[in-house]
Amino acid sequence: MLNTVAMVAVFLMWCSLIWLPLMVLRAVELRGKPQMWQITAIMAFVLVLMGFTRAMSSTNPMEVLAWSLAWIVPIAVTLFVRNAVSVPFSQWDKWAGAVALVSFLPAAGFLPSALQAVAGALW
Repeated sequence: MLNTVAMVAVFLMWCSLIWLPLMVLRAVELRGKPQMWQITAIMAFVLVLMGFTRAMSSTNPMEVLAWSLAWIVPIAVTLFVRNAVSVPFSQWDKWAGAVALVSFLPAAGFLPSALQAVAGALW
């Protein structure tokens, strides 16, 4: 069960990382409230990255579980903005999803150790 949760967390982190360039592009291109939501998505990515790596270094399983589920927030906010207004690069979301799915299996081998290294460096 914990391994499954860990792999879901790593997959959601990978998806958030793939969607990050779209978040930045849309934050630059959009104006008003949609821009604010995209900046919120970027800040959510940073917040979850810091919380997840902190939880990994503390080795508290419930904290890791909570932060694992929080990886959905940056993706959800980005997709909310995409569906709420006419956004630039709207067709890139499906390609980002396809890239995340296809590239996750090769990346799954090094992502956990890379996250451990990041957690060790930060905390």
